[in-house]
Amino acid sequence: MLTGVLAGDASATIAGYARVGQYINERKLRAVATLGEKRMPQLPDVPTLSEQGVDFKAALWFGLFAPAATPAEYVRKINEAVNKAVFDPATVTAYATASAFARPMSSAEFGALVKRDTGLWRDIVRQANISID
Repeated sequence: MLTGVLAGDASATIAGYARVGQYINERKLRAVATLGEKRMPQLPDVPTLSEQGVDFKAALWFGLFAPAATPAEYVRKINEAVNKAVFDPATVTAYATASAFARPMSSAEFGALVKRDTGLWRDIVRQANISID
C-alpha cells in the first residue's frame, strides 16, 4: 500500500512511523493523523484521530505466539523473559527510535488484546466490504 501511495496510485494508507518516517521527513508523504491515544513525539503537530472528532483508536503491536498445546509453565517462563527483555536499555533505545514503547503484559492480557483487535478489524473489513479478490 505504501508503494501505491508514493506512486500516486492510492490516496492514503495506515502505516507505522518506523516505515514511513523517512518519507514524511522528505515531504513525500503527509501525516494526516495518528491512531494512538496521544500524539507522537516525532509528529507533535499531527493530531490524533480522536482530536479530529473520529472515535477510533488503534495501535500497531507485536507479540509472541506459541502453539495452543504449549505447557502453561513454558508460556509463563517465556512471558517473564520477554517482559524482562523489553526493559533492556538497547531495547528501550530501539523502541524509542521507532516511536514505539513496550507494554509488558501477561499472556492472558495479550490474548484479550488479540481478541479485541481481531473483532475490531473484522468489523471494519465487513463494514467496508473489503475482500482479498
